[in-house]
Amino acid sequence: MSVAFSEEQRALQATAERFAREKLAPAYQAREREAAIDRALVREMGALGLIAGDLPEQYGGLGLPSETSGLIIEALAYGDVNVAYVQLLGSLCGQIIARHAAEELAAEWLPRIVSGENLVALALTEPRGGSDAANLALSARSSDTGCVLNGEKSSISIADQANAVLVFARTGRPQDVARGISAFLVPMNSVGVSTSRFNDLGSKAMGRGSIFFDEVHVPDRDRAPRTQRRCGMVDGRRACGAHSANSVSRGSPICTPTRTNPERAICCDVSALTEPIPQMDWTFFINCVNRSAFRPIATEMQTLWQVRVVYQQFGSAY
Repeated sequence: MSVAFSEEQRALQATAERFAREKLAPAYQAREREAAIDRALVREMGALGLIAGDLPEQYGGLGLPSETSGLIIEALAYGDVNVAYVQLLGSLCGQIIARHAAEELAAEWLPRIVSGENLVALALTEPRGGSDAANLALSARSSDTGCVLNGEKSSISIADQANAVLVFARTGRPQDVARGISAFLVPMNSVGVSTSRFNDLGSKAMGRGSIFFDEVHVPDRDRAPRTQRRCGMVDGRRACGAHSANSVSRGSPICTPTRTNPERAICCDVSALTEPIPQMDWTFFINCVNRSAFRPIATEMQTLWQVRVVYQQFGSAY
C-alpha cells in the first residue's frame, strides 16, 4: 500500500532538505558551541514556510495536512535535530492554540510562530511523574484577577530560549486526575518565571531544562465563553483528550483535559491499534500522523502505515 504526498508537500520537503544541507549541517558544531539557535535562522525558516505549515492560512500557515510537519521535521533533522524542534514545537503548540485559545490570543501568537519571530515551548513533563498528563503537581489556584501558578516543569525543550510556554497545570483536585488539568499560555518574561539548563550532549543548541513558576500571576482578562472544543495531549503510552467550555486569552486556561473521543482529539487512542508500536518518541508521533484519519483505527490501514513510517524515520534515534 502506498500513500502519495501532494506536489506542495514534496516541494516543502525538498526546500527543507536543501536548507538542512546548505544552512544547518555546515554550522551544526558552531551552534553546539554557542548553545543557542540563531533567531535569524529561525526567521529564515519561517520565510521559507518550514514552520507550522499545517496551521490555518488565517494565521499565516499553509493549511496543509499534518503529516507535512513530519516530512519537514525529518528533512531538517538530517542537518540538525536541534533546529528540527523549531518546526516540531511550532506545529504542536500552534495547533493547540489555534483550536482552543481565544481568537485574540491565536491572532497575536500564531503569526509570530509561523514567521519564526517567536518560539513557544511545551511544558507538560514534571520531575515526579514525567509526561503523565493525569498526574501533574504544578498547581494553578484562583485569585481575584486570574490564576497563580506554582511548581516546576522539567526536561523542557528550548526552556531558556522560548518567548512563551504552553503550561499544563492542576486546577482541580488530585483525585480528579486528567479532569483537573488546564492549559495556560504564559510569556516567559512574566514575574516569577525562571529557568535552568541541563548539560546535555549533542543538543546544546536546542537546550533542555527546567522551568520554575513561583507565584506566577496569569490574568483572567479577555475570557469569553464558547462551545466545547477538544484537544489532545500524550499521557505515557496512551493519548488522553481534553475539552474546554471557555475560550481564553493570555495566561488563562486554554483547555481542561478529560478522556474523550479520540476521533476529535489531536492524538489517537493507541490502545485501539491492532499491532504493537515499538518504543518511540510520542511527540514525533502526534506531529507526523494524520490526525484527520483517527476513526476506528482497527480498520484504518493508512494510519497504521503512517505509524510505521514515523517509527522508521525517528524511532531508531530515540
